[in-house]
Amino acid sequence: MDTIRSLERKDFKGIDITKFFLAILVVAGHTHPFKDITNPVFVQVWERLLLLVVPYFFIAAGFFLFPKVYKSPDKTNQLHALWLYLKRIITLYIYWTIIFLLVTLWHYAHDDLIIEKDIVLFIRGTFFFGENFYSWPLWFLLSMIYSLTFTSLLIFVKLELKTIFYISILVFAMAMVFNYLVTGENHNKFLLMVGKIIKYLFLTGRLFTGMFYLMIGGLIAMNKNRYPSSQWCSWWYWQSLFSLLKLKSSPRFYFHYYPLHCSV
Repeated sequence: MDTIRSLERKDFKGIDITKFFLAILVVAGHTHPFKDITNPVFVQVWERLLLLVVPYFFIAAGFFLFPKVYKSPDKTNQLHALWLYLKRIITLYIYWTIIFLLVTLWHYAHDDLIIEKDIVLFIRGTFFFGENFYSWPLWFLLSMIYSLTFTSLLIFVKLELKTIFYISILVFAMAMVFNYLVTGENHNKFLLMVGKIIKYLFLTGRLFTGMFYLMIGGLIAMNKNRYPSSQWCSWWYWQSLFSLLKLKSSPRFYFHYYPLHCSV
């Protein structure tokens, strides 16, 4: 409870300032301002820097959300707080999907596909990719929706926070496996088939990464006063180090480019 009260009283300006600069990096990740720079050291540093952006936004969201969720020990109140936040995210996702709708329809009008295929592409993009034509950043909101919905289910069945965190690790590991399988970089016919199915349905495993980072943010917030600042700040260090690991397909994990003229 002391942690929750302290979070309510404080204005975390540092987090807001960091989010502002990272939002610029999000735009840079999609617009390639340094695409003509070929220096391998710069390219590696730039790609690793981009990998820190999206996890930070998830962590910041969890940092502020979960102390509110667990403000009351009553499961009904916890679910209510979580559902209020989930409702806001769903509303934002609907609004931004509508805003991008004209661009999406313009694209479908010029893609030479029959209308039935365009409808399937729109449904898949909206509910399973988190993006349509020129709306790539919206996958973050859909990942939030997936993550919060699943977390709500786990709270509903009365799982403890620690158990939910362990489950989020498993979900994250599944996302990493998905991300590898969609590359098609193996010679097993069954795995190649599974990879194609995953790519067709979800594009990559990115939608399933959000829960892990949300839980990290929540644990940081709820344990902030329990440990010395050096210990809880180490959470950020280890998260950053984890994100910087050179996973085989990591440069494309958050900032990928999928053929726009895709067919079903």
